[in-house]
Amino acid sequence: MKGIVCSAAAIFASVILPVANILFFSRKYNNSDKLDVEKKEDRLIPLIAGVIGYVVGVVLLYLLEAPWLATVLMICYAVVTFTIMLITPFWKISIHSCGVVGPSMGLAMAFWPFGLLYFLLLPPIAWSRYVLKKHTPLQLAIGAVVGFILTALIFWILL
Repeated sequence: MKGIVCSAAAIFASVILPVANILFFSRKYNNSDKLDVEKKEDRLIPLIAGVIGYVVGVVLLYLLEAPWLATVLMICYAVVTFTIMLITPFWKISIHSCGVVGPSMGLAMAFWPFGLLYFLLLPPIAWSRYVLKKHTPLQLAIGAVVGFILTALIFWILL
C-alpha cells in the first residue's frame, strides 16, 4: 500500500501538476500550441509554479518515506526547473531536451546500463522541437547539457 501512495504522490507532483500548469498558462497566454508556453517572456510564472510543485513533491515523498531514489529524482526536477527559471529571462533553452536528458541521466546512473535506453528518447523529441521551429540546435543542446550535468551532480552528491 505504501508503494501505491508514494507512486501516486510522485505522479501527482511530477506529471499532473506540471501538465495542469502548462495547460493553464498556455491558455492564459493564448498560445497556438495548447501544450506549450511559447515565448520566453511568458515562461517565468509557469516555471515558478513548476518549482513549487516539485518542492511539494520532494516534501511529500520525504514525509511518506518513499525510496530515496524517487526523492532524489524529484529534487533533480526542482533544481533543474529552478535553474531553467534563472536562465529564461536571458535565453530560451529547451525544457523538452532538459526534461528528457535529466531523468535519463538519473535512470542511467541508478540502473546502469539499462537506464541508458532512455537517452533514445532525445533524438525524436529534439528533432520535433527543431522541425516545429520552437528551438535552435544550440537551445536544444544547452537544455540537454543542463539536465545532464545537474542531474549527474545531484545524484553523485545524494546517492
